Amino acid sequence: MSPEASTAQLRSVYLTTRAPTRVSGTALTLNHRAAARLSVRPMLLAALARDRVMQAGLAVASPVFAHRLMTRAVAEVLGSAEPAGLARALAGSVREFLRLQLGPVRLGASGQVWPSRVLGVAQLADAYKTLLRAEGLIDGVELACVAAGISPARERLTLYGQLRLTPGELSFLDAVADEGSELYLPWENHPLFADNAAAAGWLEERGWTVFREDCPSTGLAGALLGRETAPQGELRVFAQAEEEVRGALRRVKGLLRSGVRPEDVALVVMDDDAWATQVSAVAWEYGVPIRLSVTRPLVETRVGRWLERALEATEQGLTFEPVVRMLAHPLDAGLDGEAWQRIRLQRPEGEAAWMQEGVDLGASTWPAADHRAGWVRRTRGLLDARGVSDRARERTVDTLALSYLRAELEVLATPGEETLDQASYLNELRGLLSLVAVPTEVASRGVELLTPASLFGAEVPHLIVMGALDGVLPPALKDDPALDFLERRRMRAAGLPVETAATLARRGQLDFWALLRSASGSAEFSYARHGSNEGLPSPYLQRLPLLPGVERLEACSPEEARRGALARNGPYVDATLSAARYAHGVEVGRASEQPHDRHDGLLGEAIDPETLTFSASQLSTLGRCGFSWFLGTLLRLEDQNDEARQRHHGRLTHAALETAARQAFESVAEPRTAMADAIEAALLQAEAHLEWPQTAEWQLERPELLARLRRVIAAPDFLAPEYVPFATEVNFEGSWYGLKVRGLIDRVDRKGEQLMITDYKSGTTKPQGVQDASGRLSLDLQLPIYLQAALPSLWPEFRPAGAAYFSLHGARVIDRVRLPGSELEAFVERVRAQLALGALPPRPDAAQKACKFCRFDAVCRGGARSARKVAPWA
Repeated sequence: MSPEASTAQLRSVYLTTRAPTRVSGTALTLNHRAAARLSVRPMLLAALARDRVMQAGLAVASPVFAHRLMTRAVAEVLGSAEPAGLARALAGSVREFLRLQLGPVRLGASGQVWPSRVLGVAQLADAYKTLLRAEGLIDGVELACVAAGISPARERLTLYGQLRLTPGELSFLDAVADEGSELYLPWENHPLFADNAAAAGWLEERGWTVFREDCPSTGLAGALLGRETAPQGELRVFAQAEEEVRGALRRVKGLLRSGVRPEDVALVVMDDDAWATQVSAVAWEYGVPIRLSVTRPLVETRVGRWLERALEATEQGLTFEPVVRMLAHPLDAGLDGEAWQRIRLQRPEGEAAWMQEGVDLGASTWPAADHRAGWVRRTRGLLDARGVSDRARERTVDTLALSYLRAELEVLATPGEETLDQASYLNELRGLLSLVAVPTEVASRGVELLTPASLFGAEVPHLIVMGALDGVLPPALKDDPALDFLERRRMRAAGLPVETAATLARRGQLDFWALLRSASGSAEFSYARHGSNEGLPSPYLQRLPLLPGVERLEACSPEEARRGALARNGPYVDATLSAARYAHGVEVGRASEQPHDRHDGLLGEAIDPETLTFSASQLSTLGRCGFSWFLGTLLRLEDQNDEARQRHHGRLTHAALETAARQAFESVAEPRTAMADAIEAALLQAEAHLEWPQTAEWQLERPELLARLRRVIAAPDFLAPEYVPFATEVNFEGSWYGLKVRGLIDRVDRKGEQLMITDYKSGTTKPQGVQDASGRLSLDLQLPIYLQAALPSLWPEFRPAGAAYFSLHGARVIDRVRLPGSELEAFVERVRAQLALGALPPRPDAAQKACKFCRFDAVCRGGARSARKVAPWA
């Protein structure tokens, strides 16, 4: 029968590639562009099914409540110790069985013996369905099946743009479609469309009239199916994903400038969520209007991230670190600058300690158990108490996220009288954050960033497809954790319509065919060789007669124009270009073989060493690399507020040993015994002096540190025979080979007229030395300075007996002083020469060991570039 023979009294199925010439009744399309092609309002088949289900008194379960019931079903059927995690893993298979109405009865009727995992999924689907119905709910995947079974009122329909129909959707359409309804399913005389031919046959058995129109696709869609086609379309290959985005948006901007309407351009990616951030950033730079229709899990929004931090703080009893992370979030009320400094010093723990610092965290103190309504009330109170509700109003996307959160909290609050312990509620709340998707802020006009499904049945004059990589287009096939592809193939052979590797591959090809069909004008494809999705080009591209695209590197933003102008003189000028050119020239010079200049520590004027007083550590830094000393000492780039350094246990250990040694001076007991007896009290005094935070963690660490201190005092190397502590923590100033030096000696021991110096080290290795004449870090300065400068200036009447580095961690001496006089004198002469020339460029040791621990690598950018330059005194 021909299409012309169709009458208003027939229910018709058109197997064709053409679009309807008229619309009869309600139009159902897969996207708004297909609806615009038919000049109708967009409506989804699922929306029609939802409407009929709601009229029957049923509702679709929210993601949060659905997961709760799925978790309960897992616990009942499988008895898992971790039902929530297993529910997430099995959700895909369970919902597929639910969508296909596959339960234990239908499996049994297949005449096959199924393994326990298949039967387990079927039983789980039945249990989940029972729990849903007890609440008057259905799962979203059941919409069509349930709607088909409630005898919905019939109406005239026109369905177009749907690439395939599930068994449930076919049943629903057969139940709801009135006389005169028309279904348009894509079909050509090709195996790719076998499923649609079978669907039409099923409807034909139920009284529908089927019309077949073999209209072979041409162009790129025809080439995909193996037909000879003249070269058309373009393929662009980029090195990096960002270059690919810039290339695509450069093309978009060119089209818009030429007068093309934004709605006549489609920017297509396989995963719009993954591409949205980068596309938005470059589009903003280019001034290209972009429309995004992406969603984000609530946990990835600012509201969700704040709530996650707040839950962690509550869960850990308002300890310092998690509370600070919560306070630092931009949506939190936070603290002022002075309060931050005070908090970092005091490190409060618990509600009372925070209240003493002026931070009210009462809303974050939760009981061990409460009923659901109470938990939700506490969560809302926490949002209000920390000012999140007010600050979220400042941005539309935050307002949306907060609105979705509040709506889902209503679901979490039922049944209100059910009691939950804190851990269970926090788990459910975290599940809510991961399950609920929130739309991002959407512009009202601009070029759309779309996925292929958003163009099925549509026509667009300019199609630009990004990310056409193997494993992405089509997506890589992955085994289901519950039903592998081998088991699925066996089920398919038994007449159970589950998805298999073959059906999924065919679906991917059909999707791409429909995408190609949507291109009514130009079509461009691109991929990047490197980036987040490294790999080969999509195998689909090999079937298409694409021409290599020619990339025109035109500047599309002031930033790009400025980058181009850095390398060459041109007409582009802006306020920052001269400074940018200068900075670029500096960096080019630093990376080249040109001699060092003033940007690399060549100051151009002498530094008089007589005006400087060196600490032992500063002189050691200068001896390892002059540039590091220049940055840290002359430019003072040292971090003066390094909290980690301030709170290092080494400071506490030094202070405790100092106090214990001082008490040993006054004791008549043997020195080692006196220090051992005094060390516990000395540690308490050191904590008080340093205002050491009395955290819960510190209460566990303190006994370990105390035991280590006692091992240190008992170690044979700690105190040489017949020596007694003589002085601790002694500051000095003196002269060393003509240089002014200063420092602090940890401990001096005495034996008669002889003095021995001990310097404590937290690690187990001696400190790095300075460069010798060959460029190796072999010369130690600290102990020679102490021995040759400190002792003569402090106690000239005594004779130096030696000096040693003592490891507090290893409880042993790790090195003793050596005095290679000629080498030390030569080192000082090299320092004087550097200072006289004002030459302090990056010149690390030959093995570049100094670079491994340098704090200024971001400023220096040393390494290979340093080897290309020669120091001016060399």
